Amino acid sequence: VLMHISSMPGRYGIGVFDENVKHFIDRISDMGFTYWQVLPFNPTDASNSPYCSPSAFAGNYLFIDPKGLLDMGLVDGQDVEDNVYTGSPYTADYDFAAQKRYTLLKKAFSRIDGETARQIKEFEIANPWLTDYAVYMAAKEQNGGSAWWQWDKKQAVYAECVKDIYSFEENAAFWKFAQFIFYKQWYEIKLYANKKGVAVIGDMPIYVAMDSVDVWADLPLFKIDKETLKPSKVAGVPPDYFSATGQRWGNPIYDWDYLKKNGYQFWVDRIGYSNKLFDIIRIDHFRAFDTFWKIPATCPTAVEGEWIEAPGYEVIDTLLEKLPGVCPVALK
Repeated sequence: VLMHISSMPGRYGIGVFDENVKHFIDRISDMGFTYWQVLPFNPTDASNSPYCSPSAFAGNYLFIDPKGLLDMGLVDGQDVEDNVYTGSPYTADYDFAAQKRYTLLKKAFSRIDGETARQIKEFEIANPWLTDYAVYMAAKEQNGGSAWWQWDKKQAVYAECVKDIYSFEENAAFWKFAQFIFYKQWYEIKLYANKKGVAVIGDMPIYVAMDSVDVWADLPLFKIDKETLKPSKVAGVPPDYFSATGQRWGNPIYDWDYLKKNGYQFWVDRIGYSNKLFDIIRIDHFRAFDTFWKIPATCPTAVEGEWIEAPGYEVIDTLLEKLPGVCPVALK
């Protein structure tokens, strides 16, 4: 059964990790289903799409259940009621959820105690991606939400920005807190599903967004000019019976030669982390491990692209060697 969290019924504009999700699990378990598939959990872009996210690792804080924060003693009943959506129950209002959840989480963060701070630090140590993500989000806020290559040079260049990491400490701490809460609540839901005999199939886009911490903090992984901070080629798929001009996604393409020299560590980390979140991992556009469509960045469509060979089985073999027991599937 495919059912994303945002589509769950609920009180808060979009679905959250609450009793409605557990009720859904109960129902599909009773009906004999054993697999529940979700869409990517990553934060969304301005179009509310998780396929163009500021992070390949972070979770969407809009899914956080306000009542869960109340149960932790971090907010009060009125704070929760302020998050209740009064519009149509048959639509998802991302703008409402984004505004309300951010404000709620800010208040909750201001009330954490030393024990919660200690748990957040342990979470950060266990998840090295979190530090860069938090700094990236803090810097993005400081720059009015603009894309990282439009920031001041001292911040746009990762190596320069982290020299001044302490200037982002307070805002970065908030983003660490939000991720800690996200994963705390999700793990409870996943454990509940597994106990009911339901395995969760996660979803992972093969590419990452240009405006993401993944690119900003690790430029060598991608075919991007180090001076202009722009890609010369981007990802997509060629013309077919769905579209005469193909699909120009605009994601930066991987530098597979660099990835190979690095033992495909990015993919080991990414699949390894997703393996903690889900029982099975669906990789969207899996075929790009074999061959991918490379499009000139100056081309407004995907017509002028060409097929390029990727490492193929070498990547998969590395993943299976370093992550025994991992269960990736290719559904597209």
